[in-house]
Amino acid sequence: MKQNGEGIFDTSPWKRASLVLQDKTELRFTRKADVLYIYFFSNPKNRNIIIPDCELSNNAKAVLVGEKSEEIKLLTSNGSVQLKLPEKKSLSGTFLVKVTGLID
Repeated sequence: MKQNGEGIFDTSPWKRASLVLQDKTELRFTRKADVLYIYFFSNPKNRNIIIPDCELSNNAKAVLVGEKSEEIKLLTSNGSVQLKLPEKKSLSGTFLVKVTGLID
C-alpha cells in the first residue's frame, strides 16, 4: 500500500476509468492535478502499452513506481501515449506507472 497509495488517496477518476488491453491485462486510472496514475493488474505480454485519448505536455515523464522507481520511455502521437515497459524487469502482481505532464 505504501508504494501504490500515492495514486489512491486524494485522487479523482480520470476521464477513462479503465482499459483492457488485447492480452486481457486490465488497467485502471486515477489522477491528481497534472499526474496520471496507471495501475496494471497483471503483467502485460506486450511491453508497449498504448493509452488512447491522453494528452501530455512536452516535458512529460513516466516512472514505474516501486522500491527503486525507474523512469520508463514515453512517446506521444496523435493524442495517444505509448509507454515502453522494461523488457527484462519482472513485473508481477499489481504495479503502478506515474505519468506527469497530463493536460486536460
